[in-house]
Amino acid sequence: MTITTGCATKLNKMNRAAKDASLGTALRNLQLAASGSATIVAASGSYTVVAADASNAKVAITTGLTSVNGFVVQVRRSGSAMPFMAVTAGSVAGTIKVIKDPTYTGGSSLAADDVVTWFAF
Repeated sequence: MTITTGCATKLNKMNRAAKDASLGTALRNLQLAASGSATIVAASGSYTVVAADASNAKVAITTGLTSVNGFVVQVRRSGSAMPFMAVTAGSVAGTIKVIKDPTYTGGSSLAADDVVTWFAF
């Protein structure tokens, strides 16, 4: 199946309702990269939250990319996934920001020694 620009736009609109992401564009770019028509620049890593991050209730991860167009992030505490974290492209180019989801009233914020594993493109 070829993902056309029009199809990518429809996927983007559908996906924005869920998390304001550009899934269609990401899939099209991956398809183009696989065919040799484009190049995807990606980075990944993990970050251990320190006390200063926890007291600020946020983590800003520098990816090393010029810009972040999409990302996959997981936060784990003592090996267990920490749901209800909000992740956005940071205000500084090439960064990802992780905070507790402000729309969720339960759960806990980031804590020292939480591990943030990320993939950005």
